[in-house]
Amino acid sequence: MLLKKLLFKNYKTFYGPQHIDLTPPPAKDGQYVPNIALIGGLNGAGKTTILKAIWYALFGSQGMNADAQKKWNASIINNYAFAEGSREASLSLFIETGDEEWEIAVKFYVNENKIVTHEERFIFIRPLSGTYRKKHTFQNMYDFVKYTNSIIPSYAAPFFIFDGEEIKDLIKKQDTNQMISAIKTITGANAYDVLLTDLEATITSINKELSKTTNINEVKNAEKEFAKLEEEVKREKMLLESKQFEANKNEKALQQLKKDRMAIISQNNHSRETIGKKIGRLETSIEMTSKDINELFKSQHNTILLTNKMEKLKISILNEKKSKENLIMNEKALKPFNDFLNIAIKEDIDPPLTSDQLQQIQEKGTKWYAKQFNISLTDEAPAKFIHDLSGKDERYLTSLQGAALSTLEGKIKQLHGFEQELAQTIQKQSDAPEMLNIDSENTRIDLLNQKQLALKNIISPLRVKVNALQDKLLRARKQFNSLAAKSTNGSNLSQELENVEKTYTALSQHVRQLLAYKATSVKQEFDSMLRKLIRKTDEFSKIEFDLATASIRLYNSKNQEIDIDSRSAGEQQMISSALIWALTRVSYLNLPIVIDTPLGRLDSKHRKNLIENYYRDLSSQVIILSTDTEVDASYLKEISQFTYSQYTLDYDEDKKYTVIRDGYFNMEGKS
Repeated sequence: MLLKKLLFKNYKTFYGPQHIDLTPPPAKDGQYVPNIALIGGLNGAGKTTILKAIWYALFGSQGMNADAQKKWNASIINNYAFAEGSREASLSLFIETGDEEWEIAVKFYVNENKIVTHEERFIFIRPLSGTYRKKHTFQNMYDFVKYTNSIIPSYAAPFFIFDGEEIKDLIKKQDTNQMISAIKTITGANAYDVLLTDLEATITSINKELSKTTNINEVKNAEKEFAKLEEEVKREKMLLESKQFEANKNEKALQQLKKDRMAIISQNNHSRETIGKKIGRLETSIEMTSKDINELFKSQHNTILLTNKMEKLKISILNEKKSKENLIMNEKALKPFNDFLNIAIKEDIDPPLTSDQLQQIQEKGTKWYAKQFNISLTDEAPAKFIHDLSGKDERYLTSLQGAALSTLEGKIKQLHGFEQELAQTIQKQSDAPEMLNIDSENTRIDLLNQKQLALKNIISPLRVKVNALQDKLLRARKQFNSLAAKSTNGSNLSQELENVEKTYTALSQHVRQLLAYKATSVKQEFDSMLRKLIRKTDEFSKIEFDLATASIRLYNSKNQEIDIDSRSAGEQQMISSALIWALTRVSYLNLPIVIDTPLGRLDSKHRKNLIENYYRDLSSQVIILSTDTEVDASYLKEISQFTYSQYTLDYDEDKKYTVIRDGYFNMEGKS
């Protein structure tokens, strides 16, 4: 997969139609082809906007909560274009995957308050050898992301599209379900898990069918032996799972204790100055909220005070209107009957009818007439008509809204929250803690590490025992199936089962060997790249990588595990970068890498190592978004030999928008 072009129109800081051509040069056999597109820009010029635009085009709002979505939509349209009257913004990402070109087009519509009212999302696909483009539409974001996951899985995306200053957090997410799923997706391990699970389900299904075709005593004895072994396997697996659960629980406690220790260290670094700044912000919020409350009440006090009475008035008016409409409808529907009845009772009748009789004729005749002609009569008592309103007055009164009161209540609640938080913050300032001792945490961490080692010594041989029992169970199952096949209609099922079990056995062995190979490859690639990137190479003596838990462990020369959280931000970034390198080397995914602010927190040595040893071979396409202080003139000379395109995001301070220009900050280098 390659990113070919990114096109904006009035999107965030980019005014009007603008685009960046990201297409790398074609590969040449036996020759190095530049793989880096370098995009420069000062802070606020739009580098992060480009990174997030690529992400949003591919995955939309997936993973965003309501607050994050609201913030994202707050400044979708360019201010300059909005002032000119435009109410639309768009972005399009062109990608090449296999023998197709995709255009992922997203169009945003905003109202007069610059709030996004809705967005449209399409994918246009054409074969590289043709011109016809097929348009794909989507009912919801879930269907869209399911479609784009076919080219880049969303779980794996953080390893390919990321902020260089935040990449260090990847190594801290070890052992999380999301991290494990992402790494298994990248390495292809998930596909093997699904295949083996399907084969196990097939074996179980065939066994059930075989059990229905036999009544032989010998088969029953074999079945009993099989059941006995199955129970033993179940018991030992439960013990293994119990110990594994205990080990996982111990590991979680260990990690939590490490986090607690880091929290204490962080707390020791808290200052009164930071709390003072927060107090200032809260005081400003209180002042502004109080001003909002006063202005709201001043401008809408009549509406606020009369809200409840207006609601009762609207209900009364609507009830009267409904009652009037019912009376008019009944009168019109019954008019032929009432006209007939009025004429009939004027005739002389001997003896004359009493008033009660006339009333009964009126009531029963009305019911009969309504039934004959399917007229619905309401039993509701008519409302009292106390309001004589024109249609215009009625529409005005029923359309009045009481939103001002709820807005005022929300503002008052917000004010109380600010005041309460201010009081708590002032108390924290006066009670700023002294330096806390972490000896106790260190002791407990050592004890948990010892416990974890003891559990590991129990789990390893127990896992070997379970594997041996499962092999024995498989042989017992084969014997049982062989006997069952002798019964009527059992031979075909037995042959099918044998073939499936052979496939399962061969595939299981292949998967174990392949995953072991991939784990070894990740470890070797990680080790090799880490030693090229990190300055303090002598501190890392041994590296372990467990593909099942997607975790990296580093050890010093004394075989003591190194606490990655305690390393500097720059070192954590190098460790995470080495992990991404290793995963891309064993991945079946051929994806571009997009990196924002890759060198911001790094010293000159680490920057030089990344430029010389990392980006040029990381992927067939690497897009770097940098400031002029990260890749400066000296680093530009080194990296230019690896770049195929260079651009600058030039922010116009007067017009407040960004223009995309060729070349990198007018520095000497390849354009």
